Amino acid sequence: MVLYTFNHWEVNGVNVGSANPATMGPITTDVRIVAVYSGAPPPACPSAVIATAVYGNTLELNVLRGFRDNFMSRNSFGRWVARNYYRIGKYVAPAIADKRLTKEVLKGYLDLLIDTIKSLQ
Repeated sequence: MVLYTFNHWEVNGVNVGSANPATMGPITTDVRIVAVYSGAPPPACPSAVIATAVYGNTLELNVLRGFRDNFMSRNSFGRWVARNYYRIGKYVAPAIADKRLTKEVLKGYLDLLIDTIKSLQ
């Protein structure tokens, strides 16, 4: 599996930097806007959380991060869940790093969660 990380934005083939979100003036003609990604090293498992240990650094994580940042962080229960997820994740992620079957089972549950989050957007 190849892992990717955001590198920069291109507008009509020109690198316009890595500010995220990018801000542009009024667009009065057709433009091609591209998010450019680069290969990234795999995350270090001791500090990785469970979803990262299961998926690696993939776009699925953006869905989960968005849910955490835009929904869970807005209420005390969501913040409590996220806080405890990170608290136990630092122990669970290294424990499952070389457990293919365990990661496949967890991936099935996480895929369901991601599909549910996408359907609510």
